Amino acid sequence: MLSNYFTTPLINIINLQSKIQQAKVANNCLQEVYVVNKEEKGQLKDLSFKQLDLKGVSHRFRYQQETLHNIDLTINKGEKIALMGQSSSGKTTLAKILSGYYTKSSGHVILDKASISQAELRQLVTYVPQQTMCLREQY
Repeated sequence: MLSNYFTTPLINIINLQSKIQQAKVANNCLQEVYVVNKEEKGQLKDLSFKQLDLKGVSHRFRYQQETLHNIDLTINKGEKIALMGQSSSGKTTLAKILSGYYTKSSGHVILDKASISQAELRQLVTYVPQQTMCLREQY
């Protein structure tokens, strides 16, 4: 009976650690949503294109190693591409750069030989993530 006075608080602390980790994951997910910059209002352009090029594109998350380094890629009108590679090789990061959700650290995104903004890129390229929920419901 007396041992419950000591073990119950310890068990509660252990369970709390798990909940803290879940909260950190949820916070990271929410930060992606909060960081999206507002787009400037303006005229929508006709974004049909003949060629989309990435030239020397690199990406780095804050205070981390580069996730992409000096990527060159050409996508011609009507082409469909598949990004394949090992886990954590940068496929999702590249897809998010292509769709304008992430900002590249360096390099150029070129549409028909002219640089393109993130807002225009989001109108042109569609990215469908594997996981679509940010937070799961708990009852």
